[in-house]
Amino acid sequence: MLEISDPEACARRPRVRPLGSSLAVWAASLSLAGCGGGPETGGDPGEEGAPRAVREQPAEAAEPAPGGGATSSQEAPGAGGETAPSADAFVLMGLLPPGDDRATIRAALGEPTDSAREVVPNRHVPGVMDTLIVLEYPGLAVHLHRPGLEDAGDLLSEVEVTDPRWLRYARPSIGTELSELESLLGRPTEIDGDGFTYSCGSCEMAETSVEFVIAGNRVTRVRFLYYVD
Repeated sequence: MLEISDPEACARRPRVRPLGSSLAVWAASLSLAGCGGGPETGGDPGEEGAPRAVREQPAEAAEPAPGGGATSSQEAPGAGGETAPSADAFVLMGLLPPGDDRATIRAALGEPTDSAREVVPNRHVPGVMDTLIVLEYPGLAVHLHRPGLEDAGDLLSEVEVTDPRWLRYARPSIGTELSELESLLGRPTEIDGDGFTYSCGSCEMAETSVEFVIAGNRVTRVRFLYYVD
């Protein structure tokens, strides 16, 4: 499990939406560059190299267990009823992460209930195909980007939370009213329709952000967004 002990030392990255799906948002880690073999793809992209999406067979997921981490059973939302001390603290430490690559996540949570892959062209190297991956667990969706370059590993791009068991703090959380959200974290960095986004103001270099999605005047999902280039 990865933990962040120094919010001031982060070097994060701006939001991306790798699959453009309704799943939207992990793990708050200090490094998102992994090592490993070549990309996992859903078969050859075709003679023309066109993007291709593959839906994988769902599997029985291990229920996360309670307490101070996503890998132990959860007695109650958040950590001991704590309130996030600041917007930056929530951006950096609000998520209870099981890992930032497929091997670590599966070791912590078991097989996902559902998963998907999409093969897309690399944005920088012509002829190289990357793989976008989504792993779904109850109340959680993890988005990973696997570059098609040699020795590239999984890169965490987004984590979406719809169950408070995955959040470190009890406030704000799923179900928090919009007025309370702004009272706790202040004015958002950006408002886009039903999304209220807070960026990490104390982070240096690349940026990390969190989007609270509002419906019926309450938080319905929380999306942790990481930069992948």
